[in-house]
Amino acid sequence: MTTSDRKLYTRDHLLLGHKGPAACLALHPDGTFVACGGHEGTSIWHVPASPRAIETPAPAGNRGMTTAAIWMTKRDNMDDGLAFGTEDGYLVVWRRERTTGKFEEIFCRLLQGGTYPEVTSIAFDLNSSQLAVSHRGGVVHRFLVDGAMQPRPMKSASLPFCCPQTITFGHASTNGPEIWVFNRDSGEIAIVDNEANILKMRTTGCIIGSAVMNVQDDLLALDDAASGVALYKLSTSARIRTFPVPADARRSRNVGINDQNTSILSGSDHGIVYIFDRRTGNIRDTLPIGNDWVQTLCAADINGTPTIVVGQSGENIGANAIQIWRKSTHDPKINPTFLDQLGFFICASLMLMFALQTMTVCVIAAVASSS
Repeated sequence: MTTSDRKLYTRDHLLLGHKGPAACLALHPDGTFVACGGHEGTSIWHVPASPRAIETPAPAGNRGMTTAAIWMTKRDNMDDGLAFGTEDGYLVVWRRERTTGKFEEIFCRLLQGGTYPEVTSIAFDLNSSQLAVSHRGGVVHRFLVDGAMQPRPMKSASLPFCCPQTITFGHASTNGPEIWVFNRDSGEIAIVDNEANILKMRTTGCIIGSAVMNVQDDLLALDDAASGVALYKLSTSARIRTFPVPADARRSRNVGINDQNTSILSGSDHGIVYIFDRRTGNIRDTLPIGNDWVQTLCAADINGTPTIVVGQSGENIGANAIQIWRKSTHDPKINPTFLDQLGFFICASLMLMFALQTMTVCVIAAVASSS
């Protein structure tokens, strides 16, 4: 099946070569590259060129499975790189070489991750060129990424009794952007400043499976494991709406925001990605991905087109093609032939009205001159 249930989206790419569950996905800001992590390490696809994964510098080796990944870009040059973390606590950076287009490994370091070193989340802030990495043991590292894509350590924060499920950059201040740390089990959010101080704590009252933020639109979307997607006002932490997602078991699901921040997305435990209307709460569309757990997705607007990248995450998965879905450019509920006919009818009607008006003026003028 290549179209969504309500025909709003089309599946236009199947990326081949990944095996096993998709633990993480990262979509390049311009849509040209997709990265996926799992038990066999990190795979990269050059989407316009081929559905096959390209050559990468190294397999998983002794670093453990890839658990989190993010693309890093610069405003003032064409350099870009992929940063990813692993189950054993490594931070790795692959930079794309400009002349050959190939990726090379320029950084690999075992970070101090506390009792449980697994990297749970990774985030990059374009404006400040800062990178943040969290570990299951409650440690959050902050780096400054230099012009050569090398992470330079800044500050690290240790959050007792915290299991960071997701981290993301928040509001910027004179000293740099905040880091928001989402605690999976307690549902608390720790806001950490540039000096590794906890500025404030917020409580959501739910088990957090994942989170996404949009600072400009004052939005925070959380995967509430008990009910679905919880939408909050970022500035006040007031819960605006809950988008229910059917579930047979409490499994974490990635959430997303796209379509100019009008759509809220969620994975599921039964092979479907749900797309909700942010304003009404209604289901806009659903994407049929498979029959099992769909935990891993990422969403963005690429060149104005809402785009969703999805990978399956269930048990005993062999070959696992990564799917790219894009929103169609026309409304499928409107027949183009009907629009053409309607336009012709309107134009013909206007021309007829103009002709009748002209004839009326001529008749009036003729009568006036004869009298």
